[in-house]
Amino acid sequence: EDPPRSDQPHRKPPMASGPSPVEPLLKPFETTEPPAQWGVLEASLRQFMAARVPIESDLELRKRERVMDELKGVFQQWVFSVCRAKGLSEELARVAGGKIYTSGSYRLRVHEPGADIDSVGVAPKHCTREDFFSTFKAALEAHPLIENLRSIETALVPIMTFDMDGVNIDMLFAQLPLNEVPESVDIDEDVILHSVDEATEKSLNGPRVTNLIYKLVAHNYESFLQVLRVARVWGKRRGLYSNKLGYLGGVNFNILVALICQLFPKATPAYLLCKFFHIFAQWNWPSPAILCRPVDHRLGFDVWNPNHHLYGRAAAEHARQNLMPIVTPAYPAMNSAANVNPWTFKVIRDEFARASEACKAVEALHAGRDAAEADLANSWETLLAPSDFFARYDTYLAVNLLHLGGAAAATPQLFDEFKGYISSRLRKLVERLGHLPL
Repeated sequence: EDPPRSDQPHRKPPMASGPSPVEPLLKPFETTEPPAQWGVLEASLRQFMAARVPIESDLELRKRERVMDELKGVFQQWVFSVCRAKGLSEELARVAGGKIYTSGSYRLRVHEPGADIDSVGVAPKHCTREDFFSTFKAALEAHPLIENLRSIETALVPIMTFDMDGVNIDMLFAQLPLNEVPESVDIDEDVILHSVDEATEKSLNGPRVTNLIYKLVAHNYESFLQVLRVARVWGKRRGLYSNKLGYLGGVNFNILVALICQLFPKATPAYLLCKFFHIFAQWNWPSPAILCRPVDHRLGFDVWNPNHHLYGRAAAEHARQNLMPIVTPAYPAMNSAANVNPWTFKVIRDEFARASEACKAVEALHAGRDAAEADLANSWETLLAPSDFFARYDTYLAVNLLHLGGAAAATPQLFDEFKGYISSRLRKLVERLGHLPL
């Protein structure tokens, strides 16, 4: 059975019957199941997750699916309208198609209640990015279920974000050099990137990476999901979940957890979770966390490589951007943690070390105990305890942005764009302050 299509989110974890066409780079550390005594930890982790790790209800998930079906209809109608406006016959415009793919946490079914949906609209060559940000944007603005629509056309990867029936959606655009984008089109094939521009390549990167991660962990997908849910909550509660600010984002956690699942292919969730923290607390960075060997199809895109033969300023720049290389598996491979700087890197390492010690305490507490004992599930609380940042530091810098209003005030959209710009520069501010003798 093929992996689930990224335009069709699944309610239950899919079962793959064949191996991934891409082989893992690292050999497994262990190929046996965990010792029997880990059964007690598995039971207590399940109890803890039921109480402390939120999951979306089936009702909310069905609502998201209805919203994405509605958005797909709007997108395909827009593709048809653009094709007709550019002189195509009704028959050719009807078969032009258009698809919407999802990626990230929603695609993997690990999103928390209320999380946004990362998506990309894929259109044939007749539909340009200018069309997307003009006529498709107008179609969304006219839709009765759409609110809070904002677009950032000048970003490296141009994006629109909006709420559709209360569901927040981030939407990118990809233009393929094809006359039509039928249901059968396979964006996982590397040849799909032939002759596309950089914005399209980066837009397709999300679902392509997500799909390949699925294929690489399909042998133990349910355990992957459980560990990833806890890891994401841990990152958010400990203040580490922000790629924009130089910490770790969703794709980083996806890759790191997938790597642990590769190294322990028959392990259960509690065992994998503890290994996740133990191994990355001691990881020899900048040795890369990498799932499969990068390939270069010579299509004009930069592909991550260790670059051991650089010298001088080029070597220093490469080292600065590769303190903690977490490499995406799909072509073109890239370091998804390039925003990590020396100061956030130290925080991340300290937090992994703290989490490793918390897991050791949990393991020790469970030794010789019975799964029915009530305090065992509570023993995981320390791992996910919220950050004590404000208790730990007496002095810190806060950045407040105020929209004062008045006749000369910016529109809400301009203010939102300004907030996004400022938040994207905070990482640079930290880097500059870090070099001062404070």
